[in-house]
Amino acid sequence: MKTLISIALLLIAALSASWADAPAIKVVGHSPRGESKDIVTVGANDDATREAILRFWQETKKAFPEDRRNLFGPDSGYIEIRITNGHEEIMVRSWHPLYEKNKKLIVTSSGIESLNGRDRKEVLDADQKWYREARKVFDEVLNFTKSRTQAKDDGQLTPAPDP
Repeated sequence: MKTLISIALLLIAALSASWADAPAIKVVGHSPRGESKDIVTVGANDDATREAILRFWQETKKAFPEDRRNLFGPDSGYIEIRITNGHEEIMVRSWHPLYEKNKKLIVTSSGIESLNGRDRKEVLDADQKWYREARKVFDEVLNFTKSRTQAKDDGQLTPAPDP
């Protein structure tokens, strides 16, 4: 009986360790007022999800060098994406998903701008290549996590209007 209990405990410990090291993506929203809200966490609960998270891990590392992982301005709201792979974590942040809810605004590598009748795609196409690539990966990861959960909207994180 003691042997059976010992084997069961070893099995539980092994499974717990493997779950702790499983790749995952966590999305957190931050408001301009300093509040934060967990939006969604997606774990590698099947092979396809695990492969997708590991692919996003690699793409995010490539698109976001360490000195360009915080793409937001002072006193602003932003979305934070954390991708874990074992004991490593990449954390990237951007304000474009929140501020571009206002269809008259666009976020570029130099900040928030009014479109003033310009075409959104043309403005982004004219921006710096590194920024376009970072946004593309950020949006892909965000869309992937939302497609795997009930979290379809981060509406409560919409930036507060200017007074």
